[in-house]
Amino acid sequence: MESRSHLIWRHTNTLINKTSLSWDSLAATVREHYEASVPVEQATIEWSQKHDAYTRARLDAQTLRRFEHNTKHGLPAELEESLVFALQALGYVGMPDLMRDLAGRYGLLAAPIPDTEGRDGLINVARVSQQFAEALEALSPMIADGKIDGDDRPYARNAIHQVMDVIAESTTLVQQINSIMADDSDKPLRAVK
Repeated sequence: MESRSHLIWRHTNTLINKTSLSWDSLAATVREHYEASVPVEQATIEWSQKHDAYTRARLDAQTLRRFEHNTKHGLPAELEESLVFALQALGYVGMPDLMRDLAGRYGLLAAPIPDTEGRDGLINVARVSQQFAEALEALSPMIADGKIDGDDRPYARNAIHQVMDVIAESTTLVQQINSIMADDSDKPLRAVK
């Protein structure tokens, strides 16, 4: 099993290598989140203080990349959180895989927390339907011969991921429904934030 830091860096490098995103742009997004979420007196990362935006971004990218190669200590928790946030904010398509892997390390399911105001009800139902369709598509080559056996191994990993996405989206929908049942005797699911 790879370390948390290695997992996050692998996904980060995938984003950088498969898009036109630069390390400078990534570092700027990471820094923005870091500075917004970590109180100044508790900040441990020393970002560049240069006034020139280009120079500052380049130096911040160097600071960020030093952590990539620091195998002894890994990523500080606040920087890890900011890096994961940046991947999501920058539209990284592998985000569901990353979140699934991170949550799985704690024995949890990476289910998005629903909008408790009910505005996303139809969107949540649509997501469940979309994920279910994608799961059926992933399962179809496995069940084409009427059984799931060793011959289906090449399709297994993708099928598992797609089925887990259905479970995650369904869990989000259940939580949204439970939020309106606060007075009922049934205990609603607890969202892990």
